[in-house]
Amino acid sequence: MNKIKAIVLDVDGVIVGDKAGFNAPYPPTEVINKLKQMREKGIYVILCSAKPYYSVKKIVDDAQLNNIQTALAGAILINPSNLTVVKKHVINNEIAVNLVKKFLTKFY
Repeated sequence: MNKIKAIVLDVDGVIVGDKAGFNAPYPPTEVINKLKQMREKGIYVILCSAKPYYSVKKIVDDAQLNNIQTALAGAILINPSNLTVVKKHVINNEIAVNLVKKFLTKFY
């Protein structure tokens, strides 16, 4: 029985780096294969990125990570099988505008 139920991995700077042809703009094949093996063993593999979902979609598809994924720094949860947003964590526009105004008033 597998004691590990899920693993959450940062993508930017971890799975995808800045070494062109090695880990950029896409992870090495060995990494994709390991992600796929973990999922095949029943471990949920959740990729985290501050970028939009399409930036990790190829990794999710190639590694067959068919469980819920996150994007936009956790602001959305996406079902990769049908690309639907399962949950959103969005800051209200009025709150965001007020925060920016307070910041600008205080520091500028």
